Amino acid sequence: MTSFRIFGHAAHLGFQDFRVFWTSWRMWLGTHVVRVFTTAAMWILLGRLVESEEHVRFLLIGQVVILGAQYTGWTVAAFTWDRMFIGTYPMLVASPSSLVPVMLGRTSIWLLNGIATSWVTFLILVPVFRLPVSVTQILWVPLAISLVCASSYGLAFSIGSIINWVPRLRNIAHNTASIVMMTICGVVVPVAFWPEWVQTVAFALPVTHGLSSIRLLMADEFTDEVLVGVVLEAAVGLVWLGLGALILDRTVNAARRTGAIDLI
Repeated sequence: MTSFRIFGHAAHLGFQDFRVFWTSWRMWLGTHVVRVFTTAAMWILLGRLVESEEHVRFLLIGQVVILGAQYTGWTVAAFTWDRMFIGTYPMLVASPSSLVPVMLGRTSIWLLNGIATSWVTFLILVPVFRLPVSVTQILWVPLAISLVCASSYGLAFSIGSIINWVPRLRNIAHNTASIVMMTICGVVVPVAFWPEWVQTVAFALPVTHGLSSIRLLMADEFTDEVLVGVVLEAAVGLVWLGLGALILDRTVNAARRTGAIDLI
């Protein structure tokens, strides 16, 4: 119960972090969504340049998914914000509780932001680029997108638990992870395009398996491969989240023993 209470207070703080960037849903729609739409449209229009509706479809689905993963990745930066207020982080470390529920609560708002970003992008891009969708696809694709964002949150949590100790690298780490996933996880080119060792790396990252399932759903192929992709995506996300929680606990406990908490 203590962990749930800590999570709740931290989640409230995370919501206040969110309001620093967007004070209302109107501002979120008028700034964030416009930026996301134009970014996605730039990639999709490359498919139009080569006069290929197949490329348009491939790029559109990829962008809808990766944008949610990228904005979920703000979790990495959120991990470091407490380090920038003198005295805040040492007090958190000195408390008898684990920091895992603290950081889960503080960063959960960025998971919700990522999911909302992908959902709204999907709802806007599909009619704009006249991508045919069925009622079944409208019901299932957003759920699969949410799973990909949740899996990406696990990776971001793991990266954040490391970057927390070198906070000046937070944006570099976030951008690098986003670029790698966009490049090799099947967003702009198929995973099979890459050498086998790169494919192996892609299979260990979020987005790859979930995006594959979403492409099958959008092609009306409701096969066992869809379920396999969903299960693998969930497994990848849980492994990364568990690794992040383990790293965070181990490093914080080490700092408690040695008193090695620097003030930034």
